Amino acid sequence: MSALLKIVPAWVWVVLAALAAVGYLAQRLDSVKDDRSAITAERDTANARVDSLTNTLRIQREITNDINRVSD
Repeated sequence: MSALLKIVPAWVWVVLAALAAVGYLAQRLDSVKDDRSAITAERDTANARVDSLTNTLRIQREITNDINRVSD
């Protein structure tokens, strides 16, 4: 084992360590991107619900106002 360490130059070990680090960081980045897209989808769904409820309440207010005008 120590013979292998002596045969392979030190810069090769540095390159291998750098490649391992880059691979790990790329994997983490993909994981974070997946999490971000899931959270974004949840946020967009929540915003759509808010818009829908806002429109429903607006329509309900208009109907209530129309009913009040007719009864007056």
